[in-house]
Amino acid sequence: MATEVFEKPEIPELALNHKWTIWELVETKGQANYNAGMEKVAWFGDAVTFWKVWNKIPHSDPTNFFAFEREGKNYINYYEIKGSHERINTLAMFKTGIHPEWEDATNKNGGEYATKITVDIESTKEIWNNLVLNLVTSNFPATDKVCGIRIVDKGKFIKVELWVDYGLRKYCEDAKAQEEKLIEICEEAGASSVRFEFKAHC
Repeated sequence: MATEVFEKPEIPELALNHKWTIWELVETKGQANYNAGMEKVAWFGDAVTFWKVWNKIPHSDPTNFFAFEREGKNYINYYEIKGSHERINTLAMFKTGIHPEWEDATNKNGGEYATKITVDIESTKEIWNNLVLNLVTSNFPATDKVCGIRIVDKGKFIKVELWVDYGLRKYCEDAKAQEEKLIEICEEAGASSVRFEFKAHC
């Protein structure tokens, strides 16, 4: 697995508060396969690098990976990965050094907010982009308590997850604000009656 290397920011004033890594996860069954299906895509620690990366990689648009329906036709994307055709059904962004798995040292004592929503692919893209932008710019409440985000294609619905470093909501005074921001992002993209559930990883 690649190791992130960060260049000195072109404009020091545009350094981000946190370094982030984009991940892709192949649709798998079982924990061993899950770990093998995780790949780092890109990483950044300043605004200039972020926009260079985000405008270049296909992972900024879930349409390139997720199944979707358009004009009465169903589309499913497969990619050749390690000699076989696979479907990437999860996009994630985590702070650099944290892997998108419960067993990670930071995640195992934390928890996650999750919801299942049914929206079209354009709304999925809007949710993904707004989550990423809010975290990268630290406009998301208590970004320092956030481990990362995942958006998962489940076929008939998508699952939106925010992973945090606390296992009990009482340990984060901004927990309610985080949940409200998640709901706002999803509902502004067209989802209705969104409700997030919180669960600890341990």
